[in-house]
Amino acid sequence: MKSKEVIIRNIETGNSVGNFTNIGLDHILEILKKLSGLKELILNFQGCSQITDIGFNKIRESLNSLPNLEVLDLDFTRCSQKTGPELGNMEEEITKEFVSLKDVNIKLSKCGNFGEPELFITSWILNRATHLQKFHLDYQKCGWMTDSGLQSLGQSFKKLTCLQTIKLDFSECRNRVRDEGLQSIGENIQDLISLQDISLNFTHCHNITSVGFNHITGSLKKLIGLKRLVLVFAACNLITDEGLENLRENTKMLTSLTSFSLNLNSCYKISDLGLENIGKCLKELYSLESIDLNCRQCNDLTNSGIENLSNYVKKLGSLKKIEVSFMWCDKITQEGRELFTRNLLEKMEGVEVKIF
Repeated sequence: MKSKEVIIRNIETGNSVGNFTNIGLDHILEILKKLSGLKELILNFQGCSQITDIGFNKIRESLNSLPNLEVLDLDFTRCSQKTGPELGNMEEEITKEFVSLKDVNIKLSKCGNFGEPELFITSWILNRATHLQKFHLDYQKCGWMTDSGLQSLGQSFKKLTCLQTIKLDFSECRNRVRDEGLQSIGENIQDLISLQDISLNFTHCHNITSVGFNHITGSLKKLIGLKRLVLVFAACNLITDEGLENLRENTKMLTSLTSFSLNLNSCYKISDLGLENIGKCLKELYSLESIDLNCRQCNDLTNSGIENLSNYVKKLGSLKKIEVSFMWCDKITQEGRELFTRNLLEKMEGVEVKIF
């Protein structure tokens, strides 16, 4: 079979997912080893609760037999078994660079017992995929990790000079994600000037403070080609107004940015001062076409704060759509919401305004 014809788009486990184990996975991997021309591999083991971290590691090992692989999509959602033994020293293995690999999508969400070893395995893959263009890691509700796992992941980004899209979801990892982990991520993406799309989700990571927030926003200064930015820090309630002071300075060079989403839902230490810092940031981003701002349950916000925000936003001549949410902000009234909308529409024709 010619290599250009060898594409496996999906392997699914059927209805008996609960009975699928590492042994079944071994059979699949033995077949894959014979398909050296494979270009696209999508493995869906969602809900296969008998697959362990050792099984995940075996897939990593099998990649050495797939030198032409371009797309890798692994779904281990709700595969929560953990074996415990060490996975060995992966760095001592004889391996090849995955020069053809362009797109990696790994889903480990709701794997309650997975954690640091899986991050090390993911890092191992990225360290060899030097031509990677897209990377998506879904790690939500995986609570067993430490800063060293995040640091390993962050360091693996440094070589990905072709990377255009990065999406990381660590939502609801609770107390395991801290500022130190965000520092490693920020330090290692700051020179990836090919990046056009960044999406980072740290919802309910309660140990993140303003320091961690600034590690992330501070990494954006050089990414002048960035077009889409999504930052989700919902319920990271240690982020304060002071944490937003540097937002304008850190983002003012993002003159190609057309879409910006910032979620500070339930960050109750954010007041009108923090909202003003967000407004100062937005008015510098003159290419923006879409804004999505979520400040639900930020109870110190007032009508005055959102009016001030509208005064900054109405200076954006390219804006086509803005959606803001101030639900359950007790000091913001219906009159304040109407004034926000009216203030924008008086100066901006054709803009779609949604306020909640």
